[in-house]
Amino acid sequence: MLPAEEALADAKRRLLAAADIGDHLTFIQKFAARYEWPQPAVDHIRGALEAIRARQADKDLYLGVVGEFSSGKTTFINALMRDDLLKTDVLQATTATATWMRYGDQLDVEVTFQDGEQRSYRRDGITLWNRFTAWFKRPSFGTEKSRLRDFIHRTTAEEAVAATLAGVTIFHPSDAFRRGLVIIDTPGINAANPRHAEVTTRAVREQCDAAIVVIPADVPVSQSLLAFIGQHLSDSVHRCVFLVTKLDLIRRPTERERLLRTIPKRLEAALGVSNLSVLAVAPRTVVDQVTAEEEENPQAAEAFRREFAVVEAEIWQTLGEQREVILMERLTVLMSQLLAWIPQALDVQENEYRRRHEALLRSQIPDLAGFTAARRAYHRQHLAQSSAPLRELTLSQIRETRNGLLREVEAAVMAVESKAGLKGVVDETIAPRITFVKGWLGEQVAARLDELGGLVAAELAAFEAEFQALYRQLSTLGGAIDYTETLSSRSLAGNAHHGLAAVAAGIAAEQESAALRTFGGAGAGAAIGTMLMPGIGTVIGGALGWFAGALFGPSLPELKQKCFSQLRETIDAAFSQTHTNVSRAFDQAVFERQLGLAATIDRYFAHYGQLVAQMIERDRQEAQRLEAKREMIRRDLRDIETRRATLERGRAVLRQAGRGSLSREGAVRCQ
Repeated sequence: MLPAEEALADAKRRLLAAADIGDHLTFIQKFAARYEWPQPAVDHIRGALEAIRARQADKDLYLGVVGEFSSGKTTFINALMRDDLLKTDVLQATTATATWMRYGDQLDVEVTFQDGEQRSYRRDGITLWNRFTAWFKRPSFGTEKSRLRDFIHRTTAEEAVAATLAGVTIFHPSDAFRRGLVIIDTPGINAANPRHAEVTTRAVREQCDAAIVVIPADVPVSQSLLAFIGQHLSDSVHRCVFLVTKLDLIRRPTERERLLRTIPKRLEAALGVSNLSVLAVAPRTVVDQVTAEEEENPQAAEAFRREFAVVEAEIWQTLGEQREVILMERLTVLMSQLLAWIPQALDVQENEYRRRHEALLRSQIPDLAGFTAARRAYHRQHLAQSSAPLRELTLSQIRETRNGLLREVEAAVMAVESKAGLKGVVDETIAPRITFVKGWLGEQVAARLDELGGLVAAELAAFEAEFQALYRQLSTLGGAIDYTETLSSRSLAGNAHHGLAAVAAGIAAEQESAALRTFGGAGAGAAIGTMLMPGIGTVIGGALGWFAGALFGPSLPELKQKCFSQLRETIDAAFSQTHTNVSRAFDQAVFERQLGLAATIDRYFAHYGQLVAQMIERDRQEAQRLEAKREMIRRDLRDIETRRATLERGRAVLRQAGRGSLSREGAVRCQ
């Protein structure tokens, strides 16, 4: 081995060790488990890993054979099998699928159709008579081959039938097949049938470890062959060995030498690839030896057979090396995909974080304490404004009641016709009327205070409507807030997670508390009663105590006028005090309810502040996680890129090593 060849071989060994397929597979599996992928990506990664492992575990080596009709493709396959099974172009009709040839301990062919139906020569092709006669005399191998050819023709000859084929597999007890060689014979690529190109391209790309492109020496490098390779196999040229066949038809050594110099140059110029693997053989001489055909030039034929053995060995070497190349290619593609997918996945996460972060900045209240005080002051003022008409209505009703009562008292007093009847009117008519008016007025004041509670509830509802908008903004940031719950369903303490569902278990409870503080709890009615016309009955009784001694004094008109004046003074004083008491009580009730409303608003915003603080903390933690993930991804991307580069170098060296080992000079030795 030359020093350059030794260096190349040593580099190949080192790179193969660095490009350990199993290590890369384990790395990708562990790497993929560290990330959350969309389901299509998960399925793709899993499928790619399974396919690579299956290809790695498969000990068979798959050799595709590509060529035009009459190119010597069939003869070359026969030479590899050391048999003439295919000497009549038996596979010419199988245009819908490639034909697989592999080891079997006896000759057989299995045809599978697209509908799932299967036919085999031994099960379906041997006639009943042949089965019967086989009991007495086993047919020769030649007879078996002839019958097998007939079966294939009968099964696949018609195009309508061939179009329904899913696969054809020939089993043959060849030593080459026994060693693990599987030949995938593709349809002739220069036929008019468009399925040929599809079948051939798929076989070379997806199924073959390497491919032999057959070039007949008598029609070297046709334009149709170049067009097919350029259009369909340009990405697989590195796994192709270009095999010049029918070399024995070129009689003059100088012509063979010129031909073997010209063909590589033409291929490289047309395909834009340098250092292609180009070999030359005469497979007919191998088949002739198998069939014991008479040879015109036994010495030249023996030289061709020796060269065929050399080329055959080199093809085996290429198959093994290209298996590694294929695995490296698939790993490289998968790693390249991961290199692209990971930053994309990170971009999605970062964009989502940025959206939430910016929304949080927009949605949160910068000065929560100031904002709370402002909303508290606004709603307190609005409650005062909305309750002012109610207060004025209540006081106006007190004034109107006083005026009406005075009119009734004056009318009753002035209607008295005797001094003796005056006291009776005061005791029996005016006093009961004052008592009734006092009770009725108490009911009216209590009703107005109830209306005040409704105003407070409305004010709270208005605030809660505002607050829902704030909570909705938080909920869009992941606050998990249910703002649709009934607002008075439970206490804040019992609903700390959701918050808005009734922060104050009832503003009604606070209203009741304010009423109790204002009017004395369960005796609220009595409290209202005492603040209305306080002591008016005692005053009236005292004011009329002089009446008995004045019966014989003033005249009746004077007495009635004096009595009414005394009563009016007493009623005015009582109602003036009532006006003052009710005004104070109403203001106190409004104040108490303002305090309750303010406390509720404070509790709402306190919980809001807690949620915002939690979100800010969550945002901070998410930013830290993203930064940690960025760093992890940077490390992973460097690791993947290093591995991908190693695989690329290994693949390149294997290609170079393969081309270097397939020497053109060795082929030319057949001159």
